[in-house]
Amino acid sequence: MKNKDPLEEFILSNRESFDNFEVPDRVWNGVNAEVNTTAKIKPLRIVWASLAACFLMMIGCLFFYGQSNTSQNVEMASMELNEELPEMKSYYSRQVSDKFNALKGFDLDGTIKGDLNQSDEFLKELEIELKEVPASKKEAVMEAMIKNYQYKLMLLDRVLIEINKSKNKEDGNSISI
Repeated sequence: MKNKDPLEEFILSNRESFDNFEVPDRVWNGVNAEVNTTAKIKPLRIVWASLAACFLMMIGCLFFYGQSNTSQNVEMASMELNEELPEMKSYYSRQVSDKFNALKGFDLDGTIKGDLNQSDEFLKELEIELKEVPASKKEAVMEAMIKNYQYKLMLLDRVLIEINKSKNKEDGNSISI
């Protein structure tokens, strides 16, 4: 037979003397009230916890969806920029060529030639950089290329305007408004 604990043996042998006392109603009312309030609070906590979990999951899904869309948008923008590059180059090259043709018979100053050569070198650097930069930065490089072409055109326009002014003064056909 098992060796029972002396306290356990005492409780088992005197159980009837313990059970003859009644618990007062106020104790049962207190226990009942405590059990009922715990039951009401617990489902409320579960509801709030599940709402919070759903909210966090939704934010997580939106974050990952946004990340995938961003990478797709960057790839699409990169493809569009790659398609626009030849068109942009041909447009501005044609414009610059037209301006050079208008200046063919004139002797250009060394500083003007130096500025144009420097602009060409910078454009070559930008073309190399365009191949190396991440897709998200390609648009900024393209904008720098466009500004470089615009600078070149502005420089050639100013030279043409100055040549035309000097021609009009030599001819005596200066018109003032």
